[in-house]
Amino acid sequence: GILVIIDFHQDVYGPAFGDHGIPVWATRTDGKPFTPQATWFLNYLQPAVQAAWEHLYEDADLRQAQADAWKHVAARFHSHPALFGYDLLNEPFGKIRDGEGTFDAFARVQREQMTPMFQRLTDALRSVDPDHFVLFEAPNVASLGLPINLGHVNGDKLIFFPHFYDPSVESA
Repeated sequence: GILVIIDFHQDVYGPAFGDHGIPVWATRTDGKPFTPQATWFLNYLQPAVQAAWEHLYEDADLRQAQADAWKHVAARFHSHPALFGYDLLNEPFGKIRDGEGTFDAFARVQREQMTPMFQRLTDALRSVDPDHFVLFEAPNVASLGLPINLGHVNGDKLIFFPHFYDPSVESA
């Protein structure tokens, strides 16, 4: 009686930065440094991690690999009786570009990078599995008081699936 959500989970992008998520082969840092931070959340602001997020959203081959990965997963599991749906990317993040303030950067990333990514991935999943729910998340910045600025994702059986935490969790 338990239903499952298949989640592409990431923490600090992935194993290239000592955590879990996006594979090393899909991590492009432009040679920028990564220095682990005592406060976990601050690792997302490291130059190498920021570059990796920008490439994930902007590089055509990484976009295609991400869509292909979801199609592969959906082809394998779409008929499983315990499947509820697919969580496209746990707590995505993005790059704060030079000259951008934090609020402006996260609004831009959500509107111009995350929303199109969620649409691409939803479309890819739907080409294999039209029946299960697709879940998507904003970056976990709402817990820090930043607004959600995702655009509209077209389709059926979509769930906005934000994660909210006490801000003190982010500084642990």
